[in-house]
Amino acid sequence: MLGLLGAACVQTSTLPLDDRSCSTVELAGCAVRMLVDTGCEAMIFDPRGVQRLGLATAPRTAPDVTDATGITMPAMGVVTFEGLRFGTLTMSGDAAVLAVPAAWGEGVLGMSALQACCCIFDFRGGVLHVTAGDLGDELAALYRKKVVARLPLVGARSLPVLTVRVDDRVDVPVLVDTGAETTSLPASVVASLGLPSAADPMAAQRRAEAAELQRSLAEQIGPGGKVEVTVSTSPTRTSVGAHGQPVAEAMHLVRRLAIGPFVCRDVVATSSAEGRLGRDVLARVVWMLHGPRRELWLLEPN
Repeated sequence: MLGLLGAACVQTSTLPLDDRSCSTVELAGCAVRMLVDTGCEAMIFDPRGVQRLGLATAPRTAPDVTDATGITMPAMGVVTFEGLRFGTLTMSGDAAVLAVPAAWGEGVLGMSALQACCCIFDFRGGVLHVTAGDLGDELAALYRKKVVARLPLVGARSLPVLTVRVDDRVDVPVLVDTGAETTSLPASVVASLGLPSAADPMAAQRRAEAAELQRSLAEQIGPGGKVEVTVSTSPTRTSVGAHGQPVAEAMHLVRRLAIGPFVCRDVVATSSAEGRLGRDVLARVVWMLHGPRRELWLLEPN
């Protein structure tokens, strides 16, 4: 009973969350679409947003920004902002200026903001539930989400790094990265486990589809007609980060990727310098980022 009473008193906000992890904040009386990115430490504003919102340039040295592909480049400058509202949280501070893909809106909301919040990410439901402070239990109770597991985030940095188990063989620390579309594993882990190329099972599926299409077209053409359907697959996937530079990464098949008690099967993961858990996996489960406790909670949906 006390839990329900406590939950009823919690100030929360429910924000829209699209499949790119973009949501809406409020600044200077304007709605601002931003990428909610757990894989980014800083706040970032695109030059378009800086101009539209009238943000003032700060006399600071522009920081280096590393995107999801591992490319590091200096920001274009630094601006100050005041009264940015993200759910129930109001914040002020500095932000880097960096041109970001238009699909991300006008900037990036990083861990400098998220570490003070509890956020329930429900990609399938298209919503983000937010409350400020150490109120994770109350937030889960309010939205009737059962906590299945409370997993510690590891490492000294503010970024959320979680330990996952790959193919029941090895534990691997990976960055929980809502800004990344796909999951990746460190190249050293891929090599040591001898993970198979994901191109082979994909090619078999495409060949089966091509054979079925060829049979169907031959039936439509009738006797004497000739049709040939060919298929090609690539063993690499091209990723594009905040800096807009495409990077080709080899694809590998992970049969079982365990996040606590939750198991993702047949994950196509790329190999890179560092591992990251992308939206292809994060969207399969409802979860909470508990910033104040540095934990990730797995939740059971309604």
